[in-house]
Amino acid sequence: MNNTSNQQWTQRPTKSSKNWIFVVILVLASTLSGCAASRSDLTGAFTQPPERNLGAEKVSVFFLFRHLSQQHGLDALPKVKPQGVPDFENIFRGALGEITNISEYATHTEFPTDVNAPERRREQEELRQTHDYTIDIRFFEEASFK
Repeated sequence: MNNTSNQQWTQRPTKSSKNWIFVVILVLASTLSGCAASRSDLTGAFTQPPERNLGAEKVSVFFLFRHLSQQHGLDALPKVKPQGVPDFENIFRGALGEITNISEYATHTEFPTDVNAPERRREQEELRQTHDYTIDIRFFEEASFK
């Protein structure tokens, strides 16, 4: 008696089909559990309404800029970058109009090579001493990956 019509034939998966299934599962798992990136809030933001003090005494100000970056998992300490914010000079020039009591100002941007440049460090110290105020501004960029 031949009962072939009721039998189901099953084929064993081959090694290449097992690899294909594994790759599909791996891609699906990595897509579903991918990295979620989000922006953090701005720290140090001035949240009060601006007030103009037009009668303030004029002062000289030295602006010291530091552009720092740190990749978590790679950098133990933040690293100084030569420039961090694109078109920074124009942004700074526009912001100067908001400060009404600056009689004169000087700017200095720290570079990674300043470690081996005593003349730049001397210049920075002289600018600190010859101005009424020093404003040390640090731009900090951190990332988990790039």
